[in-house]
Amino acid sequence: MPLALEEEIKQTQALMDSAKVRAKRTSRKGQLTRMDASIRSLLGTPLASIRPGDVKDRLEEATRLSSLFDTLQERYEELSSELTDFNLEEEVAQG
Repeated sequence: MPLALEEEIKQTQALMDSAKVRAKRTSRKGQLTRMDASIRSLLGTPLASIRPGDVKDRLEEATRLSSLFDTLQERYEELSSELTDFNLEEEVAQG
């Protein structure tokens, strides 16, 4: 397979991966926003009406979502960097 075709396939795959990661990242960011609102809603709730498990469960879920978001963000940045590299290489080749 010619090198240019291999590079084009890699670039196409990176674009597809980037779109998938971006969609997942957006979804997780929305979940984090809703979780933040849920936790903040507890702040105005009388302590007597809050189950201790609610706070613990919400914080654990927020921690899990935050970790997943960070992982997706790192992957998105890696893919963005790869795409930038592809574009720079293409510009140099076209000279």
